[in-house]
Amino acid sequence: MTSAPAIVRTEREAWLAERRKLIGASEVAAILGVDPRMGPLAVYASKVSDTADVEETRWMKWGRRVEGAIADGYADETGRPVVDCGAHEIRRHPYAPFLGATLDRLTGGSLAHPEPIEGMLRVPLEAKAVAGFKAKEWAEDPPLHYQVQLQAQLACTGAQWGSLVALIGGISLAWRDLLRNDAFLAAALPKLEEFWLRVERRQPPDADGLPGTTAAVRALWSEEDGETVPLDVEALELVSLWEKAKAIEKGTEDEIETLGNRLRARMGSASFGALPDGSMLTLRTTKRAGYTVQPTEYRALRRWWPKLLRRG
Repeated sequence: MTSAPAIVRTEREAWLAERRKLIGASEVAAILGVDPRMGPLAVYASKVSDTADVEETRWMKWGRRVEGAIADGYADETGRPVVDCGAHEIRRHPYAPFLGATLDRLTGGSLAHPEPIEGMLRVPLEAKAVAGFKAKEWAEDPPLHYQVQLQAQLACTGAQWGSLVALIGGISLAWRDLLRNDAFLAAALPKLEEFWLRVERRQPPDADGLPGTTAAVRALWSEEDGETVPLDVEALELVSLWEKAKAIEKGTEDEIETLGNRLRARMGSASFGALPDGSMLTLRTTKRAGYTVQPTEYRALRRWWPKLLRRG
């Protein structure tokens, strides 16, 4: 009898597996509700299911590919040394083990004395590749979610300041040095701990309408099980708000997505949801034919009334 071959993970796969066991610095902004791409539920899904990892966008992929060039440009333009500390090294917070950070690079010096002292290359340097039309965002302060990411890195490393650098439109660099904000970190850590307790207890946070959240909801509960779950009065109120938002022609897309995601999360894998007024929610798999794109399957959320209760 031959034994099954051992599964050998690449270094990146092992890093991703380890990252599921903690909150990464790049996820803190989403948990705190200041990431424009995704919210807490998307981060939660990436921790409890390996099928719901946050998908890399093209900008994220190219950001990884040109990270070294951005760091080299930063070193040339600032005169500061830059050290690659490894793409898969995780630094954990000294007393909050649920929080960790993988640094793009380390640099040195200080805000008061830019020339680095030997052996003092311990300042986090976070590199970003951004579109040219986002240059205005970097004219004064970097986007808030990047600042939050750097603050989390400072918390994990103990450094007093860090630096954000962006390659804008592939042709120019912008960078900002940020001091460690202990007041922010003191306020953020309890919220992050509360989130991590949700992960450990498998208690998902509320959904929102951000693209990353919608993708996470669909990945977490991609298949229906044919079951019916009872839904409470609060769910009925969500349905009412959802239907009102859909009846308005413009300006409600985010609200529709948020309410729809909250209802999908309540139903989970169930195919039907029984509402207190006798109506039903259905979440059935629908196939979309492929013409100019590949065919897809998705679970469509609808409200259904039994014949005896149908209006009109």
